[in-house]
Amino acid sequence: MMKSALKEFIPQILPPIFFTFLYLILRYKYDTLSILEALIRNAENPFYRFTGTHRVINYCYVFAVHVFKGVGFDPIGFSHEYGYNCVPEIESISDSRLFFPLFIYGFLIICFEIGMRRSFYGDHEFSLKFIFGLSWMSTLFPITGIIRVGTFIADRMIVPFTFGVAILAGNIVTDWLLPPKMSRYPVEVLKKDKKLRGRLAQVFLMIALMSIKLKQRTENWMSSVNLLESSLKTCPRYAKVNLELSKVYSGTVAGNLDLEKSL
Repeated sequence: MMKSALKEFIPQILPPIFFTFLYLILRYKYDTLSILEALIRNAENPFYRFTGTHRVINYCYVFAVHVFKGVGFDPIGFSHEYGYNCVPEIESISDSRLFFPLFIYGFLIICFEIGMRRSFYGDHEFSLKFIFGLSWMSTLFPITGIIRVGTFIADRMIVPFTFGVAILAGNIVTDWLLPPKMSRYPVEVLKKDKKLRGRLAQVFLMIALMSIKLKQRTENWMSSVNLLESSLKTCPRYAKVNLELSKVYSGTVAGNLDLEKSL
């Protein structure tokens, strides 16, 4: 049965692995694998010069931040940019922030083990969902630190990943919420099942909280003042944002002239 499981599992995972390595090999061959250091600004990507273990642990954290953002939890707060003096570097493996990547990698290992075990008994649904999630998580590759890029932590990087998260979350909530009879007799089932009504209330509460969060963040992006001020709440020492906001109050944006605040 293990051979049967592997026959089902391996063909699904090999194509994305093959094309990923082919892409990297071609980039390496044509000398376009990494961006030239002269083109990277330290103000926007403060970790790009790190090497060795120091680079590994810091970019593991950067990767973890993007994953958590993609599933709806932001461990560092909202900002349109996270540059120099915004996210402190991790100096040693005793830093508590390394809990985030350890949690993610541990979770992935457990999911892989569950998928293989279920596939052994002929249930391939979990494995397919796991592979689907990994395929969308692979869009976060540019910020893993494996190759040198100009991008640091950025909300725009998680947009493709959130597509996969939304599909998997919808599938999980549907399986958790809807019993087989629900699709045929929803009103009758809701009247009789208190547990189901409680689950439905939790889902609506989650949607309400996410809607409030979406509204607040959308309002931040509606004007440069709101956006920059929201960034300073997360990164009060980020020099670039301070400079941009000083320009706003120096008169570049109508109605916001305040030279004392600009200074």
